[in-house]
Amino acid sequence: MDNLLSLIASSLTSITIGNSVTSIGDNAFQDCRSLTSVTIGNSVTSIGLGAFCYCTGLTSITIPNSVTSIGDNAFQDCRSLTSVTIGNGVTSIGWHTFHGCRSLTSVTIGNSVTSIGPGAFCYCTGLTSITIPNSVTSIGDGAFYYCTSLTSVTLPNSVTSIEPYAFQDCSSLTSVTCYAQNPPTLGENPFYKIPHQDAILYVPANAVSAYKANEKWKKSFKDILPIDETALEDIMDDASSSAVCKVLHNGQLYILRDGKIYNALGQPMR
Repeated sequence: MDNLLSLIASSLTSITIGNSVTSIGDNAFQDCRSLTSVTIGNSVTSIGLGAFCYCTGLTSITIPNSVTSIGDNAFQDCRSLTSVTIGNGVTSIGWHTFHGCRSLTSVTIGNSVTSIGPGAFCYCTGLTSITIPNSVTSIGDGAFYYCTSLTSVTLPNSVTSIEPYAFQDCSSLTSVTCYAQNPPTLGENPFYKIPHQDAILYVPANAVSAYKANEKWKKSFKDILPIDETALEDIMDDASSSAVCKVLHNGQLYILRDGKIYNALGQPMR
């Protein structure tokens, strides 16, 4: 029986999970290394531990809004995975969920996620930028550890804590924009071994002094500067109310639409 299961797993190339299925069990498709395509039905509410880990041929995954929980290690070492869309039903990204997804370049995190767990995206060495939605309050231990291509991070005003080593060894990280008015609580060395000689932290203008007075924040960056929203507002004033503009500002991509500022994922920044 074990040999038969191994044979099936090795030959499986695509899966469609129908609308009668409500959960994907622990390790359900582990080691299906020929699997390239997965369609998850809108009745699925949970994805189990290690459900798709080591599916090294899988290139993209869309988690529908019906899913509320994703188990630890669910997509660990899916090394061909380039894009992930996490639906608006998910409230937390678990322990090492996308660990080692080294080809991952695009991540869309739903606006119901409140926590990003330990090691969630560690060793995602292809990831160049991440925008965290305005629902996340905590970023776990080593969440983005060794994301060596990561150059910019946007943290929303909802973030209250960043755990130890969250961005350790992000050796290309030079721009962090944090919209929190009060400096989030930092664990031990969350920005350890980023290029401190070049890294700039951008925060709301009226919060610059608070961040500079916080020793943990101050020591992590070359400088702490105000987010220059005036420049964005000037562009909005010049645009018609129906215009859509994309602006690269402070190393971040912003979308200006209908008199409002959105991040690169289309989520309102304020």
